[in-house]
Amino acid sequence: DDEELRTLQDSARLVSGLTALQKNQLDKAIQFFSRINIASPFANKALLGSGWAWSRKAETEKALSYWRTLSARNQPDMASLEAYLAIADSYEKQDKKTLAAEHYERAAEHYEQQLALMDKFIAGIQRMELIETLYRDDDVLGALSRTPEHPAMRYIHQTLASKAFQQSIKNYQELLEIKNSLDQWSSDLPSFGLMLSERKNSFQSKRALIEQASDLEQLAAFHQQRDELAVEVARIQQQQDLLALATGDEADQLQQLEQSRGLLSRLQDKRTLSGQSEKLRLMYGLVYWDDATDFPRRYWGLRHQLQLLDRAISQAEATTLSVQQATANSEKKFNAFHQRIQRQGTEIERQQALVTGLIEQQQMVINQFAIQALQQHKQRLTELRLS
Repeated sequence: DDEELRTLQDSARLVSGLTALQKNQLDKAIQFFSRINIASPFANKALLGSGWAWSRKAETEKALSYWRTLSARNQPDMASLEAYLAIADSYEKQDKKTLAAEHYERAAEHYEQQLALMDKFIAGIQRMELIETLYRDDDVLGALSRTPEHPAMRYIHQTLASKAFQQSIKNYQELLEIKNSLDQWSSDLPSFGLMLSERKNSFQSKRALIEQASDLEQLAAFHQQRDELAVEVARIQQQQDLLALATGDEADQLQQLEQSRGLLSRLQDKRTLSGQSEKLRLMYGLVYWDDATDFPRRYWGLRHQLQLLDRAISQAEATTLSVQQATANSEKKFNAFHQRIQRQGTEIERQQALVTGLIEQQQMVINQFAIQALQQHKQRLTELRLS
């Protein structure tokens, strides 16, 4: 129970019936024709063939009944035109001149209608009506296997089924898919441009912080301070300046002891302060002793801190140079992406114009197939009229 299968079966029965008729196997031909569905697109040819089979069997009335049924359907096709002529010829052989003339006139009218219809179809195809009918469905090849909507298709169904026409349809479908892809890419380009602009604006908003973090002048000032510190460390080591590495508390104690020594020196003329002077000397000696014994440890600790500072400054310089290089590269990348988007846009426009031209050419190829089929139908009509 499948429409496509039933159509194929009717087509096979028609071919079998015509083959049997050609071999003069009349009963077999009638049997094949009778099994064709009356709603089938092959029904008209089956009615015509049945009439010829009965005519050859000398059953004129039965033949006429099939031809009259066909003519009563009033369909503008070759089979109907042949039916009018067959009826007229049969009446003429029966010496029924009036009826014969009447059917010849009908055949002539039918012929003129056919020619006008073919011209109308050709004009419609040139206005792209066939293309529009085919492409109401995204699946064009699938649409061709279903009942066609355009009235010209019943006259060109053999052309539609040909390998050359199917290939032209396939090429046309591929061109449309390419065009859709190009259109999609073209619509995506503004999004890429917007994304690039947003990233560039974000980069520019952070540029002040980046420049501040990668300030070489500030690094130079740190480097100068480090050099001054290195000079001081060298002096302390050379001069063995023990008190230069005293702690804060020790420095305060030494300062207080110096103040006390000055005070005692001013008071020596007024009273005997030898005990206090001895205590002061002893206390100063203790503080000095602590500084002297702890000097090596403090000195090497200072040298280690200086080394760590050297490493930190070197790493900061490397990071600064890396940030500056990355900043410069970012500018280049932004410009490169901008130019790339512009190039892609130009190339897509060129490809769109090229594909549009190819699509128009392929439409002309498809239309030409259909027009040639209709022209051939007109030629057969003319030959049938002359015969």
